[in-house]
Amino acid sequence: MRYTVFIVDLLIYYPAVFYTYRSDLLNKNVDTKKFTVLLTNLFYPLLILIDHGHFQFNSVSLGLALIAFVMATKEKTILLSAIFFTLSLNYKQMELYHAVPIFVYLLSAYCFEQRKLKLKTFLSLGFVVILTFFIIWFPVLKHDPMAVMKRLFPFERGLYEDKVANFWCTLNLIVKLRTRFDHGTLAKLCLLTTSLSILPSCCMLFRRPTVRNFYISLFNVSLCFYLFSFQVHEKTILLSCLPVILLSATYPVESFTFLQFAMISAFPLMIKDNLVFIFWITFIGFSILAFQRLYIHFNHISLLQLLFSILCITTTLPLLIAAIYVKPPSRYPDLWVVLISACSCIYFLITLAQFHIYQFKETISYIKKTN
Repeated sequence: MRYTVFIVDLLIYYPAVFYTYRSDLLNKNVDTKKFTVLLTNLFYPLLILIDHGHFQFNSVSLGLALIAFVMATKEKTILLSAIFFTLSLNYKQMELYHAVPIFVYLLSAYCFEQRKLKLKTFLSLGFVVILTFFIIWFPVLKHDPMAVMKRLFPFERGLYEDKVANFWCTLNLIVKLRTRFDHGTLAKLCLLTTSLSILPSCCMLFRRPTVRNFYISLFNVSLCFYLFSFQVHEKTILLSCLPVILLSATYPVESFTFLQFAMISAFPLMIKDNLVFIFWITFIGFSILAFQRLYIHFNHISLLQLLFSILCITTTLPLLIAAIYVKPPSRYPDLWVVLISACSCIYFLITLAQFHIYQFKETISYIKKTN
C-alpha cells in the first residue's frame, strides 16, 4: 500500500514541482535561483517522512496547491488556478491555510483596474469555484453533508494534537488553557486571534499584489493559522513549508533555517513512528544541501542572519538527542518533547515577525514609487 504514496508523488507532486521550475515568475531570469527552488522542492525531507513514513497523501493537496500558486501569477491561467486550488482544498481541508491569500491576490491583481471592479473577471472566478465545489460535493449532498462537515472539522478533539509547536501549546505551559476554558470559548478565542494575526499580511498583499508579496503572504498567513488556530496537528507545518520553499532563493538563510526547524518541530512524531534514524540521515543530507545552496547565494545573504540561524539550530539539536537517550524526570515525562515544541514555536514567531517586516518593506517601496 505504501507504494501508492510514491505513485501519487510521480503523478501529481513531481509534475507540479517541475511545472514550478519552468513557470515560476519570481526567479524566472536567474537559473541558480530556479535550481535552488527545484532542489528544495524535490528533496525536502519532512514531506517525504510524513507521507512515506507516517503514510499519508499530503503531496496530493500540496502538489495541486503548488500548481495553483504559480498559475495565479499569470493572467491567462487564473481560472485554472482557481480550479486547481479548489481541488486541493476539497482534498484536504487544511488548505484553508492558503485560501485567504490566494483569494486576496486574485481579487487585487486581476479583479480591480484603477480602483474599479472588473465584473467579468470577478464573476468568472466565482463561477468556476462554485461549479468545482458543486461537482465535488454533489454526491455528498444527496446523503448526509453534516456528517462529512463534522468529520472535516473535528472540534471535539480539542485545541491541538499532542505537543504541537504552536502558540497555544507553548502558552499552556504557563496557563492551563484546556482546564480553564471549554472547547467553545477556546474555539472563539482561536478564531479571533487567527483573524487578527492574518489581517496585516492580507492588507499588504491587497495593496501590493506582486508575486513576491503573494508568496510571502502565503507563508505569513499559513504560519499564523498554524500558530494560532484551533485543532492543529504537527504535520500542518507543511502548509507553511510550501510557500517558503518558493522563497528559498529569495531569502535563503531564513527559508532553509525555517525548513530545518519545521523538521525539528516534527521530531516527536518521528519518535512515535520509529523514524528517528531516517530523520537524522535526511536532516543531515538536507543540511548539506542547504549549505551548498547558501554558498551559491553567498553574496546575497546576511552573515549576521546566518550566524543567528546556526546558533538557533545548534542550541536546539541537543534536545533531540536528549529525547532519545536521556530519561526525563518522572514528574515531567514529556519534558524533552515540550522543550522541542516550545523552542520551535519561539523560532516560528521570530520568523513570522521577520517575514512581516519583509512584506512591509516590499509594500512601502511600492507606495513610494507610485507617489
